[in-house]
Amino acid sequence: NPSLSSTAKLWVTVADTPDSVPDFSKAVYTVEVAENAKPGDIVYKLDAGDGPFKYYLLNSDEIDSFSIDKNSGKIKLVKPLDSNYRNHYRLIVKSEDDSEPPKSDTA
Repeated sequence: NPSLSSTAKLWVTVADTPDSVPDFSKAVYTVEVAENAKPGDIVYKLDAGDGPFKYYLLNSDEIDSFSIDKNSGKIKLVKPLDSNYRNHYRLIVKSEDDSEPPKSDTA
């Protein structure tokens, strides 16, 4: 039997916030995730620089498929992917420091 595989592409768009302490190194992160990736698998780790920073997913449409560890920036798969159903996901991630008011950057 031949091996079957498929991938899904994940785009993370970074919006620059002037004079922010958290600072993502790229404007857009493109990540390919294998369709056979399992829930709980880490698909990417975002880094907003020297922290400590907290990370949050802002777009609720993707929260059913992905989660982010608020302390580490690790993006994890929540449920299996099916490229026949959907093969592109767009995540918006906010990184924030603990100052008052908090400084932040969005990806």
